[in-house]
Amino acid sequence: MKEEPLLSCLAHNYWINFTIATYYKDLLPAAKALGFESIFVDNLNKSDMTEKMFTQNMCCGHEYEPAAALGGKRALKKFVCDCARAGITVFS
Repeated sequence: MKEEPLLSCLAHNYWINFTIATYYKDLLPAAKALGFESIFVDNLNKSDMTEKMFTQNMCCGHEYEPAAALGGKRALKKFVCDCARAGITVFS
C-alpha cells in the first residue's frame, strides 16, 4: 500500500432548509479563507428528504441523481467546477 497525503477538509451539514446555492454563502468562502483543500457537503442526490417521503431523512437515498429540489445537475456541476477552480475538492 502506498501512503497518500492527507487532505484538509471542512464540513458543514445543514440537514434542512438548504440548496446547493447555500454552500456559496458560507462553506466555500470559509474553506477558501482558511486554506482547506476539500469540503464535505450534505447528500445532494434524491432522498427521502428531497422527495418528501417516509422519514424525510436525507440519508435514505433514492437515486444517484442530483435532486432538483436542491438545485439539480446544472447547479451541482457549477458548484463542483467553482470549487475546483479554487483548488477545493468536494466530497459528499
